[in-house]
Amino acid sequence: MNNKDLINLIEIILCALACPLILPAVIENQTK
Repeated sequence: MNNKDLINLIEIILCALACPLILPAVIENQTK
C-alpha cells in the first residue's frame, strides 16, 4: 500500500464523515 492509496483512503473517510454534516446544510440553503 503506497502513499497515494493511503491519501485516497483518508479522503474517502473524511468525506464519509463530513457528508452527513454538510449535506443537511446544503439542502436547507437550497430550499430557502
